[in-house]
Amino acid sequence: MKPTSDKIELADILDASTNGVLVVDSRGCILYENRQMHDYYRLERGACVGLPVGDLIPQLEATSTNCIRSGEAHIGLQLEANGIAAVANISPIIKQGEAVGASISLKRMDEYEQLAETLESYKKQNKLLQAIFNASTDGLWIIDAKGTVVAWNPAAEAITGFTADEIVGKQYDELAAIGIEKKDVRHIREAVETKRRVSTFNIHPRSHKQVLGNATPVFDDSENVLWVVGNEHDLSELNGLKEELDDALKATEKAKAELAGLNLLELRDQEIIAESKAMIQVLQVAVKLAKIEASHILITGESGTGKGFLAKLIHNKSARASQPFIQINCAAVPENLLEAELFGYEKGAFTGARDRGKAGLIELAQNGTLFLDEIGDMPMRLQAKLLKYLDDHEVMRLGSIKARKIDCAIVSATNQNLEALVEEKRFRQDLFFRLNNFQLHIPPLRERAEDILELVHFFLRKYNKQYKRRKRISAKAIETLQAYAFPGNVRELQSLCKQAVLMSDDTFLDGYFADNLQIVCAPVGLSQPEPPAGSDNTEAPVAGTSDAAAWIAAWLVKILNIRPSPGAAKPGAEPDFEPLPLTQILQHVVALGRMIYSETHRQNAGPAPPPASPPPSEQEDEDTAEAVVNLTAALDAREREIFLHATQHCRTIRELAEYLQTSPATALRKLKKHGLSL
Repeated sequence: MKPTSDKIELADILDASTNGVLVVDSRGCILYENRQMHDYYRLERGACVGLPVGDLIPQLEATSTNCIRSGEAHIGLQLEANGIAAVANISPIIKQGEAVGASISLKRMDEYEQLAETLESYKKQNKLLQAIFNASTDGLWIIDAKGTVVAWNPAAEAITGFTADEIVGKQYDELAAIGIEKKDVRHIREAVETKRRVSTFNIHPRSHKQVLGNATPVFDDSENVLWVVGNEHDLSELNGLKEELDDALKATEKAKAELAGLNLLELRDQEIIAESKAMIQVLQVAVKLAKIEASHILITGESGTGKGFLAKLIHNKSARASQPFIQINCAAVPENLLEAELFGYEKGAFTGARDRGKAGLIELAQNGTLFLDEIGDMPMRLQAKLLKYLDDHEVMRLGSIKARKIDCAIVSATNQNLEALVEEKRFRQDLFFRLNNFQLHIPPLRERAEDILELVHFFLRKYNKQYKRRKRISAKAIETLQAYAFPGNVRELQSLCKQAVLMSDDTFLDGYFADNLQIVCAPVGLSQPEPPAGSDNTEAPVAGTSDAAAWIAAWLVKILNIRPSPGAAKPGAEPDFEPLPLTQILQHVVALGRMIYSETHRQNAGPAPPPASPPPSEQEDEDTAEAVVNLTAALDAREREIFLHATQHCRTIRELAEYLQTSPATALRKLKKHGLSL
């Protein structure tokens, strides 16, 4: 072989090839084999020169001969020799128009497979990147180092209103010619100059969409900018998502309100009835406090409003529901025993103590709830010890030197004004603040007349079932009950309903309620009492005047039937009267006290109910009962028509309640009553 230059020969060039190379003459004998061929077949240098090519690779003999004779190349010949699979390309060597030999190039099959796999991997990666680029919901575009736009995805077309055909291939400085101003692409120049990500807000002139744009530079190994990748996000889409989120939140709140209405129905099993907005709000807050496991809750309200029921509700709705609920009435236990009941005592702590000691109620409430009723009556000495437990969560029994760690929720209740007690130095201010982390006030029954109807029906159903009775009540009697002040609140109403079911002989309890309320409730127009017989006082005081004491005195004279004797006018003479039995006097005094209390609340609350009618005859009773039955049936039928019409316009309990201007609980109960559904 002749050298091609002073340093590089033709053999050096062929040896540098990654393919095996054989050169044969016109007879098919090997003239040359390169280094790669030696490596393929493990040959020594020049070992095959002069041998027929068929001796090395039998499959090449006929093919190479045909190539030389025909002068046509053979490409992609697959062959196998000496355990090596390869692909051969045979090309004729033409000299002066005549084939004088052939050049054979071989590539091992496994090398081809590696190349194919690499190529396929690149193809897949390219397809993946292309799919991501085209499928992105953000507008994507790529600019090379020369400032030419090389890619523009479909989302960019939709956001900007410019197609890829209009943009790709143009310099970003030339985009002003088609409507994209330079200020809208200034962040691209900044990204190239500063070599950092630059963000901007744009409004595209063609689509009029506001977008958040980002330009991010991509660097080579020398930290030179290769490309700038742009990203644009449509803010109008974000605004749409925000509106959808707001709608979803509203729907969630609506569902929560409906669930709250259903939860209030579940509370009926615990004898907790609520129809008034004030009471519903109290129950909702109580359930919320229970869910977050709040402690140190103070429940306030008049006696008989249901503070104990509310405390049990908080316990039952909390995560501590499976643990003990311990309650103690601080006013019902003597002061000298209250400390031992609360904190317990050790053996021999005091005279009369149990031989084995006793755990206190706080210990028994471990992991549960301790309900301290009438907390305002707790002695000052014990208030200090209770405060120490609230601070340290440790209890030390009487006579013990070892403290016990106790974890329990504290719920307290009172019908007194604790703030006033604090000012009077009868209740510790620091204890008040510790117990009053969360306060729930139960309004008195006279302030939530809406609950009276449901409470009466609930108690009547309860006691009718318990005592196997079928007592009923009319709407007129409900109005009478709603006009009464109920100083004893729910407890008084419950007792009154129980007495009516047990004591009344009539199916309708209207007469019983009217008679018993007249005993404890003043008549509507408290008339001026007639002056006692023989009295010189011709102007008796009138109810409601400023001289209330004189009026009460005159009323006492009347009901106690005091009759002064004719000689009473004489100085120093004792009045002569006919005394009543002591029991009757006490009854009159109690009735008067109730009347005065009820009249005070009646005047504060508004007009009182009309005066009771005289008792009807038996025939009138029967006619009235029949009229009430017919009226009730007619009202039920009309009510069903109203609810049936409303269900055609409403889809949820909340919508139905708003449509009929009632509460969700009432709407749900009425649907069940009439066998209707949404």
